[in-house]
Amino acid sequence: MKLILKREDCYLILIFIFLALGILTKSFFNEDGYISPDSAGYLALAQNLVEGNGFYAYSPYTPCNERSFFAVWPVGYPIFIYLVAKVFGISVFLASKIVNIIFIGISILLFRKLFKRNAYIYSLVFFAASLIGIFVFTWSEAPFIFGLLWFSSAVYSFSQNTSSKILLFNIFSSSMFLFLSRYIGAFSIGFIGMMSILYLIKKNYKTSSKLIFVSLIGFSLISLYLSHNYLRTGHLTGAIRYPATETNFELLKALISAVAIELNIIRTPSGSHISNTLKFLTWFVLQSGLFLYLLWKTKDSINHINKNKEKYNLWKAFFSVGITYFFCMVLTRWHTCLDNFHYRQLGPASFLFFIAIVCYVEFTYSQKVFQRLKFFIVIVCISSYLLNVPLITIKTILQSGESPYQTYSAKISELRDLYSNIPHSSVVVFPSKHLSYLRTDIMGLVPFYPGPISNRNESMQEFLVRINKIFPEKEVYFQIKDNKPYEDPYHKSIFEFIDNNQGKEFVKIK
Repeated sequence: MKLILKREDCYLILIFIFLALGILTKSFFNEDGYISPDSAGYLALAQNLVEGNGFYAYSPYTPCNERSFFAVWPVGYPIFIYLVAKVFGISVFLASKIVNIIFIGISILLFRKLFKRNAYIYSLVFFAASLIGIFVFTWSEAPFIFGLLWFSSAVYSFSQNTSSKILLFNIFSSSMFLFLSRYIGAFSIGFIGMMSILYLIKKNYKTSSKLIFVSLIGFSLISLYLSHNYLRTGHLTGAIRYPATETNFELLKALISAVAIELNIIRTPSGSHISNTLKFLTWFVLQSGLFLYLLWKTKDSINHINKNKEKYNLWKAFFSVGITYFFCMVLTRWHTCLDNFHYRQLGPASFLFFIAIVCYVEFTYSQKVFQRLKFFIVIVCISSYLLNVPLITIKTILQSGESPYQTYSAKISELRDLYSNIPHSSVVVFPSKHLSYLRTDIMGLVPFYPGPISNRNESMQEFLVRINKIFPEKEVYFQIKDNKPYEDPYHKSIFEFIDNNQGKEFVKIK
C-alpha cells in the first residue's frame, strides 16, 4: 500500500524539520545553550533521577541551598527530560531540547487532526518570536503550551458530545497534564468549574454534574500534591512566595509594554521592555502595513459571512481558555514576586489567541478572506523564523570571534575542567548555573541579598560566619574565574573580595 503525502502534509513535515533544526542549532551555537537558572533547576532534577538520587536537588530558594525535595516547580517537565535521557543514553541538556521538539511534533499532529489541510497555517505559529524563544530554552512552557492545545481541543470536543465519558476523561487528563507542567496550570480546574456553571444556567444538569465531579476530583488531586510538597518542604510550592514589590502603576506599565511586544510577531524575543525602539517600530510598521493592505484588498468580502456550523465554536474554546490563562497569569504576577511580564509568561496566551483568530476567520468568512490571512501569516511567520534562527545564529557566531566559548559544548568542556579539581560534596560560592546538573554532588551558594529568602545584603564577614555555622565539615570554594554576579543586590565587600583575588580560579575560604 503506497503512502501518498498531500502537499499540505509536506508543508507540516518541513515546518517540523525547520523547527527541530532551529532549536538544535541555536542551542549549540549559544554558549549557555539557552539555559536559564530555572532551566538548570529542571536539568538538576533530571540528572539526579538519572543518577538514582530520587526527587531531590540543591535548591537556590532555601536559606542554605540544601538538598531538598523538588517542589519549587512541578515534576512533569524534568521527568520527561529524564525519560528521554535514560532511553536514548544522552545528556539531560540534549534530552531537554529533544523533549521540546517532541512536543512541537505532537502539537503539529493535533493541528492536523483539528484543521485537516490547513493545519500547516496553524503550525506556523511556532515560527513566531515568542514561541521560538520559549521552545529553544529548556523551559516547562514547552509541554505546557502543548497542554493548552490539548485542553482547548478537549473542551471543544466535549461540548460537541457531552454524553461521552472518553471526552470527559480527556478534559480531566489534559487538565492534570497542565498542572504537572506548571503550577499555573491549576487554572484549568477553575475553567472546568466555570463550564459546569454555564451548563447549570442552561439547565443541563446532567452535564453540569459531570463537570463538577471532574473538577472536584482534579481539585482533590492537586490538593494532595501540594500537601505532599508542604509535608516535605514546609511550603505548598517548595519555597516562600513573597508578595510583589512593584506599585500597581509599575505593574500596569510593564504589562502594557509586554502586550505591545507580543503583538509584534516579527521581532527577537526580549524581556518586558522594548530594547531597541527603532528596530521594534520598523518591524511593527511593516507587519501592520501588510495586514492593513490585505484588509483593504479584502474589504468587499468581509461582509460575506459563511459560517461553518460544525467548526464555528472551535475558536471559542481556544479564546476562552487563552483569556482565562491570561487573567490568571496576570493576577498571579500582580500579587507575587516573579519575573516581570514578558514573552515567557504571555507567549502561551498569544499562542491560543493566534489559533482562535485564524480559526474564527477560517470557519466564519469566505475562502477569499481566509486566503488573504494565510498569505499574511506565511509572510510574517517565515520572516520571524529567518530573523530569529539563521540571522541571530550567524550574528552570535560572528560576535563570538575567537572566543573559546563559541559553542555550548566548548563552554561545558571548559566548565568540566574548571570543576574537575573540586572535591566531592564541596560547596562552591557563585558557581556557574550549569554546575547544578554537571556536578550534582556540589552545592552552589551565594550571599544573602534582597530577594526570595532575605531582605538585606549580607557582608563578606557575615557570609563567612554563616558558612562556618551551617557547613562545619564541608570544604567551601569561592569561584573567582568567570564570576559575574549581579552588582546591585550584593554587599560591596563581596565585590571587594572578588577584585582582590582576580587571576585565580577559586579561593578556598573554609
